[in-house]
Amino acid sequence: MRKTVVAIAGVCLILGWAGLSWGQAYLDRGLGDAGHVDSWEPYSVGKQLISVSCRPGVGARVAYFFPYSNDGVDSEIAYEGILSYMVSSNFATALSVGYTAPTWNYPISGESKLTYINLTFELRGSPTPEFGLYLGFGPSMIFNDFDSDTDFSVRGRDSFGMHVAIGFDYCITQDLVFNIDVKHLWFLEDYKYSEDGGPVEKEKLDSVIMGAGFKYFF
Repeated sequence: MRKTVVAIAGVCLILGWAGLSWGQAYLDRGLGDAGHVDSWEPYSVGKQLISVSCRPGVGARVAYFFPYSNDGVDSEIAYEGILSYMVSSNFATALSVGYTAPTWNYPISGESKLTYINLTFELRGSPTPEFGLYLGFGPSMIFNDFDSDTDFSVRGRDSFGMHVAIGFDYCITQDLVFNIDVKHLWFLEDYKYSEDGGPVEKEKLDSVIMGAGFKYFF
């Protein structure tokens, strides 16, 4: 598990350095043959997503966790933290960490405490200067901790997953962005349970996560 977390962090670091290098290339090309600027003057480009290119951001979302693949599991509120990096106005990366605790009513009874990590690669478009749409995809990690209310033996293993995303950003200022995000998340490991040494049964928990929040770019 530690190797997995280290690997995800390494990917984020590599993408971050790549974004900085890309930004430097744009700067060098913009300077032309002179190779320097005589003076720096303040310049405002207004509320538009291109103004946050090559800048890191942090944020938070409140989300609705909807486990549609299992009617016996209640939907629940989730809370997410976000680290984002706008590589360009058309490509970004985002690492989100969320927590939720849905209740199971059938076929087993208990509470599933889920911590999930999503690394999303966002392909972006900007219909207007201050409004941007994106499609995303990437890997997920899900940490499961199931508390059973019965004599059932339940194993909710930590698992890899995959997700796709769609969302939009609206620039309130050059630094502050309002975000709405919808993800479809596939759990690659089933919940396995048995009663008194009986046959092992499996249950899916594929889910849709719909969230809204804010991001701030530095």
